[in-house]
Amino acid sequence: YYSIAETSTHYYILYCFYHADDLTHENDLEGCLLILDKEEKVLGMITVAHWNFYSYSNDLKANQETIDGRLYFEELDNNKNVMIKQEKDKHGLYAWRGAPWYYFWLDKDRKDATGICYYPSTSAIMPDEHNITNFTETRYGYILIDITSDEGFWHRRLDKETFREFGVFNASTRSTANAPWIWDDFDDRLLPGTIFFDPAVITKKYFKGFEEFDVIYKKKMFDRES
Repeated sequence: YYSIAETSTHYYILYCFYHADDLTHENDLEGCLLILDKEEKVLGMITVAHWNFYSYSNDLKANQETIDGRLYFEELDNNKNVMIKQEKDKHGLYAWRGAPWYYFWLDKDRKDATGICYYPSTSAIMPDEHNITNFTETRYGYILIDITSDEGFWHRRLDKETFREFGVFNASTRSTANAPWIWDDFDDRLLPGTIFFDPAVITKKYFKGFEEFDVIYKKKMFDRES
């Protein structure tokens, strides 16, 4: 799923990756926010891993949050794509080679390591769990769905069959996952859902080192009151 916001100076693209199960509960969702300039160059990224956000950039400096690593890119169809990774089973999201040092048990980020490489496509294919080798050989396409569309779930935000309470997915256990409108870093002192409702504000708090940017939106998908 994705959503896009735009100011006079930058684009903000939020990606949300849904998984039906994460071993402890049904319905898991993690994601990342990409910050681009008006020439569509990726300047930075903020990722969501459970109750913590991680920030990455090759061009920007840290502001009120530390930068956790750099960005790596892979060329596909003459375009440079940011490389990200998700934890096996629990799906916490980081930049490629960007997991914290204390997650020493995670697989090393090598293309010959066991895993699935997903790439943007016009069709989505369910992976064959019995035929997974390495990131180079096991490749599957994915499609993007506008989170505001009929196939998205923003319009279901008040649906009790989807959410047990606002932004909290239903599950058969007490453990569960959150929708992006309540995603929250445990210590950045921003309102829950800022990454979704106000991406320019969270970007300004996490990063500095580029030309002052506008926080008035030309295009914005959501408001907290809607």
